[in-house]
Amino acid sequence: MNKKKLNPSILNTHRMSYEKIPEAYDMMTKETKVC
Repeated sequence: MNKKKLNPSILNTHRMSYEKIPEAYDMMTKETKVC
């Protein structure tokens, strides 16, 4: 029960971070590709 409630909250936080800092997300993807 708790896991189901935590999952959506975590997804929301991730979405907010990606929306707030899309450039940072792109940099991370580029770094992973380079590595």
